[in-house]
Amino acid sequence: MQTRTLEQRIKFDSGLNIGTHLVRFTLGERSRLALARIGARGAVSYLTKPEPGDMYTTWTDVKGDTSQSGKGAVIVWGARNPEYLRAFDGEPVASIPVQ
Repeated sequence: MQTRTLEQRIKFDSGLNIGTHLVRFTLGERSRLALARIGARGAVSYLTKPEPGDMYTTWTDVKGDTSQSGKGAVIVWGARNPEYLRAFDGEPVASIPVQ
């Protein structure tokens, strides 16, 4: 049996459509909130909720099982910005294993 890539799990296995969605990434007992974005042409990226000590946060592009960050805008001290953190409020619409 072939394992699906992270990109496929985000795009097809979690019921997400085009747009930005609050999701939970899981790895065993660990989990992390993130905003997952599926673009109009199918490009997938995510932005994890910053931890209190994280100075920088940026969108990460996903291709297959490869993630690459640093190509977009950088958010500085996002964990200190209540307006920015509100995007992570609410119940995640999907739980996505990162394996």
